[in-house]
Amino acid sequence: MISRTYPSCGMIQSEDSGPEVVLLGLGTSEIFNLEDREWRTGPTVESFDTAGAAQYGDTFIVAGGKSNSFIRDSIFEFDLDGYQLVERPQKLSRARNEPGLVMVPSDFVQC
Repeated sequence: MISRTYPSCGMIQSEDSGPEVVLLGLGTSEIFNLEDREWRTGPTVESFDTAGAAQYGDTFIVAGGKSNSFIRDSIFEFDLDGYQLVERPQKLSRARNEPGLVMVPSDFVQC
């Protein structure tokens, strides 16, 4: 396991592997399988830290954070088919460092 400061993590549920925790940060990722209780190397990801994460169905969303000293407005989703972070077209309303994220039902918020 690689030492990271301010990593982001999320839970995924794969038909092949079962429940897993994905740890992201500083350009690398690792995946912990809850059934096997083993770590494995995950996909290479953009280099960032201090991003917020929230559960999104069987996967999770990561948003904001820092890349070097640049604060980000990006939103990523962990894609279960390709086992990679995919940038979504949506952006945060402004760049945020260490954001707190929570998913709410679409009928809860009027946009």
